[in-house]
Amino acid sequence: MSALKHIEKMLVTRPIRPAASCRLFCFPWAGGGTGFFAKWGAQLPATLEVCVVRLPCRELRMSDAPYPDWPTMVDDIIDTLLPKIQEMPFGIYGHSFGALLAFEVARHLKDRHGLRPKHMFLSGTFAPHGDQRRRDRAEFVKMADATDEDFVASLKRNGGTPKELLENEALIKLFLPSMKHDFRLVGQYRFEGRVSVLDCPITFFDGTHDKKHDITFKDHKHGKISLKYDSRQHQPAKLCNNLLHKIFSIHVCAPFHFHFVVWREMTSSDFDIQLLPGGHFFLLDKSNETKITDHIKSKLR
Repeated sequence: MSALKHIEKMLVTRPIRPAASCRLFCFPWAGGGTGFFAKWGAQLPATLEVCVVRLPCRELRMSDAPYPDWPTMVDDIIDTLLPKIQEMPFGIYGHSFGALLAFEVARHLKDRHGLRPKHMFLSGTFAPHGDQRRRDRAEFVKMADATDEDFVASLKRNGGTPKELLENEALIKLFLPSMKHDFRLVGQYRFEGRVSVLDCPITFFDGTHDKKHDITFKDHKHGKISLKYDSRQHQPAKLCNNLLHKIFSIHVCAPFHFHFVVWREMTSSDFDIQLLPGGHFFLLDKSNETKITDHIKSKLR
């Protein structure tokens, strides 16, 4: 397949913005198509062109073989998109599985080509090097190997998957192959490297009712933050907000999950947190979506 044909299948750009001075590359969640992020093109200014990465086993790539591993996937994406990335400043957004993929693409762009996004926007996933990421590997592989019925049952038990999808038998069958392939990749993931591997600003979005990860901080009236460790490993402890800010360079103003703090270790540049109401797919809520795109506009001007 020619390079031109491959990029046309991999990348959805709608609408094409001839006057664009910056591009936003978006990486969807496990099993996700390009539709949700593609419509951002009409919501963002003409100076910002939205490009959504399409992985195998979905949409125009339905017949393409899935990536067998992370190096193959990241290499193919970078080799294909590099000309587009080199043309102008760019940002990156990834949600859930897409956030992990976005991170790997960003770190390899930096290491191999000296390229860095103007800003990274990540949401809904554990940090690459966190303890929970390691603990969850076997579960993702187990789900990928399960029968379709058991896979769907696991999705229902774990939560986070839109109810409309789970209750539509024809639709879920369409998404199952790509979801299973992506789940297998999540289970295969191994972080190899050092912390502070990036030097670009990062914004982390998450839903207030998403799955609790690692350690949870909760607001209290007197400005203190209750630090609740995994009871299997640690004893409860308390940290003041100003101490948390001093140590991690972040400010806490609402309940949040500790993987935010762990993500902060992934960049030597600025890091901020945006908590929005909702569960794992909080970004599908129109009000939240508007807040996200407004934030993107402010960072990629």
